[in-house]
Amino acid sequence: RGMALVFIMLHISADSAGMIGSPALQRFALFLRERQTSLVQHIETEDGGALFEAHPWKRDADDPRDAGVGVMSVLEGGEVWEKAGVGFTVTGGKLTKARAESMSERGARAREGDRFAAAALSLVMHARSPRVPTFRADVRVFELHHDGKDPTMWFGGGADLTPSYLNEQDVTEFHRFWRDVCAAHSCADYAAFKAWCDRYFYIPCRGETRGVGGIFFDDLSTPGAESFACAVARAFMPSYFGIVARRRHEEYTDS
Repeated sequence: RGMALVFIMLHISADSAGMIGSPALQRFALFLRERQTSLVQHIETEDGGALFEAHPWKRDADDPRDAGVGVMSVLEGGEVWEKAGVGFTVTGGKLTKARAESMSERGARAREGDRFAAAALSLVMHARSPRVPTFRADVRVFELHHDGKDPTMWFGGGADLTPSYLNEQDVTEFHRFWRDVCAAHSCADYAAFKAWCDRYFYIPCRGETRGVGGIFFDDLSTPGAESFACAVARAFMPSYFGIVARRRHEEYTDS
């Protein structure tokens, strides 16, 4: 399915002297790639009617630290999911002036030309049945290098639910699950991350949030941030599959 290509592509080319990002970022990127493989397998098993198609991509660069690689895996026409996508990316480069100014406004020590690297895993799942909520989730890391010093790393991510038919049991279960994930990590604040999610997905023209929320966090660099980000990635399917199992066989009409 093309997943093995990503491990090879991380090396950019046989002539590369290095890879994208620090060893710490490479380790996290490998974890994300493995999670993508696991997610694809579990979603295919749960769906039982369709397989993912992998679409690898690669961006070459004279300096391998400025390159990018990834794979987007897409499932269409399944028994449960009308369409689902699981994407993995790793990229590197140098900050533009605008990006450096934006980061500085958020408290980061960033300058134009500073080297960065980033890795991310994201997914969105849209079910065939309107009784099954849409699920979106991601985890990511951004790394900034300063004049040969140890890089600074920030982690982000989240998960949220968008039902067509509101069911209080599903909403309560979903939020309780993510509350418990946060409670296991001292760097995570469920109440703050839940409120952040509501703000992030607020739709001003409609005066409401998108869906029933979940958690959202960004720029997390306190001790334990990487461990929490990994826990979030591992919790994607456990937070959602119970709801899917409960709703997938409920009757609905096309009207």
